[in-house]
Amino acid sequence: MSSDDAGRCVRPWRAYSEGLASVICARLAGGEPLMAVCREPDMPSRAGVKGWAKARPAFRARLAAAMAAGRHSPRGGRRAVYCRHMARLICERVAAGMTVGQACDLPGLPCEDTVYNWVKRYPEFAQAYGVARTVQAHRRFDQVWEIAEGATAETAFLAKVRIEAARWQAARLAPTKYGAKPLEGDTPEDRRPVFNITVRNFGEELGEAPAAKLTGG
Repeated sequence: MSSDDAGRCVRPWRAYSEGLASVICARLAGGEPLMAVCREPDMPSRAGVKGWAKARPAFRARLAAAMAAGRHSPRGGRRAVYCRHMARLICERVAAGMTVGQACDLPGLPCEDTVYNWVKRYPEFAQAYGVARTVQAHRRFDQVWEIAEGATAETAFLAKVRIEAARWQAARLAPTKYGAKPLEGDTPEDRRPVFNITVRNFGEELGEAPAAKLTGG
């Protein structure tokens, strides 16, 4: 028995078939992600394909060649050349609240590793991705009230957990907007150096009026 890596229901282990192996390799060479191929009910799970590759060196070599031809990463996703259309679609899906993994879960889109590489390599995409994450933070923060409003006595604890998770993520995604606020008196203005100035009249005899003490910031 095996379970698919994408979280699908458990299904029987498919015995190795030369026909299935050829179909899988052909589809991978054509650019389809292994996850998408294995999602179909008549195909083995991704864990099953990996099991075949582990037990059969010849199939492992064919699989590696097919993934290389389809420009796949070793983790099963596709290493796509940077494309503004794909980049915009991914950012739109992230801004809508999806994780990067969910945003990439469409045929033809790159894997997560590729997206993070794009962030490092392309300033244009890094900026768009940052904006998408900020929008996602606003959505997370808006969810706090929706969760609280829909809570009941029975779901109060679960609602609290979800609210804390939403607030935590919003604070990490947009710290200047939703991060912890500084304590009173802890603003940059209030953190200016404080120094004391003492004015003394040395012409006065000791024991007379005390010197004036000024405090400045």
